[in-house]
Amino acid sequence: MQINLMTDCALRMLIFLAIKHGVANSRKLAEQLDIPQKNILEIGRKLKAENYIDATVGPYGGYTLNKTPDTILLYDIVCLFEKININCHSESEKGKQIEIDAAVNGLYSELQDMIITTLKSKTLADIVPEQQTVRKGVRFET
Repeated sequence: MQINLMTDCALRMLIFLAIKHGVANSRKLAEQLDIPQKNILEIGRKLKAENYIDATVGPYGGYTLNKTPDTILLYDIVCLFEKININCHSESEKGKQIEIDAAVNGLYSELQDMIITTLKSKTLADIVPEQQTVRKGVRFET
């Protein structure tokens, strides 16, 4: 499984908003997180539609969290942006290597279950740093 860019950006955006405890506009988010502003806007629309954030327009507008970090499951955020599915080789069409296919596919299924269980057991609060976070040598300005 590979986490796509939009999922990664969404998690970073939510963490930033949780640290900030206030309004952050798309320009500031883009600068602070080193994410293109168009991605911030796209992610913002999706997170707003699911009521994770609020978006206010205007010169003093921006994004704020609508929920507390301890109520936002990482599983739900990841599922907004991608399917949690470990691709596995389908079983042999000719009936050969059925035991091998079943063993490997069983492993992949177990890995997928572990990923899902972990994501369902973690909230945004579990991954929000307690102190200021440093990314790429730049402190988030709060």
